[in-house]
Amino acid sequence: MSETIIIYLTAIASLITALAAIFSPIITTYLQNRAAYKLQTLEMFFTAKSEAYSTLISALSHFTPEDKSPETIDAIFQEFDRAMSHAALYSTDKTRILLSQLGVALYRYDCNDMDSCKLVANLQAKVLSAMHQELHEHK
Repeated sequence: MSETIIIYLTAIASLITALAAIFSPIITTYLQNRAAYKLQTLEMFFTAKSEAYSTLISALSHFTPEDKSPETIDAIFQEFDRAMSHAALYSTDKTRILLSQLGVALYRYDCNDMDSCKLVANLQAKVLSAMHQELHEHK
């Protein structure tokens, strides 16, 4: 009777080993593909986020409404709106709040008011810092 049990245990052990040999490569491939997909997704998100932030910085660099026609100022605001909306899609809540505050400050901007200039400069610095921190943390 004990010889029969040993044969059954040996057969079960062989079956488990065979199944492990069959399913192990499948599971390993699945896990590797899943990890590669996640990594690729993160890389694509980082690239899109970097491009959105770069576009926003470019739009901010054009924002100097002094001595410009109303049409040019309107075009600058439209460019900034598009860039800000795009950047907000990839931003954390903290950065979105700062972007919103910057947008409001820019619409209220008065180049002859020193407090307005300081507020915009301060918010720009905060937004740039927040974006830099997000990109640094994302790496």
